[in-house]
Amino acid sequence: MVVDPKVHESYNSTWGSTGEACEQGSNFPLALRQKKQDDEHQLYYDYPLVKVSGQSIDRQAVLQTYNFRVNVTSRMYFEVGMHMLSDHVVLQLGALNDRTFTIQGKQRGNLNVLDVEVGPGDYSVALKQPQLMGSLFKETCGIFSLQGLVEPISLMSATANSGDILQRGLSACPAAADGDILPSEIYASKAKTKGGGELHVDATG
Repeated sequence: MVVDPKVHESYNSTWGSTGEACEQGSNFPLALRQKKQDDEHQLYYDYPLVKVSGQSIDRQAVLQTYNFRVNVTSRMYFEVGMHMLSDHVVLQLGALNDRTFTIQGKQRGNLNVLDVEVGPGDYSVALKQPQLMGSLFKETCGIFSLQGLVEPISLMSATANSGDILQRGLSACPAAADGDILPSEIYASKAKTKGGGELHVDATG
């Protein structure tokens, strides 16, 4: 990669610290801060660069947990990304109170994605490690990204409420609408899909 000196310096200041010691105990944010949206009913969270210390990765199976109270039936979409040194982190949705159950996120490349419709109630979203990394990365940083969206089903757009699987993605492509990652394959028609919600050309083209 050929870059000018300023870009090179900016890149190194952002990503170069992966080979150095992180601030001790650094982790995912203790509480999520809502990003301002045009739609006041949407809860949107975006953390493109989270540095987690090797000590946290070494000792904590559950890196962080966030609790939510949902008043109306809503879609909960969260994705956590792994970059460079640390192992994958997975998402787990858990229902609190008397309706105890858990749902695991699905792995898509370096993103673990949780996309589920939930009824009114209290829920937790946990960021977990499939396995502890041991002492290998104690002196280095894990680099992660975290994005989340909670929106009432009744207020969702027709596209979002269609049941199609939408991968919003943390690496936005300028040519893609709403920051979606361009899919590797789009089927010519719904009849040619595998029936799993794959993207396809609809009746309107």
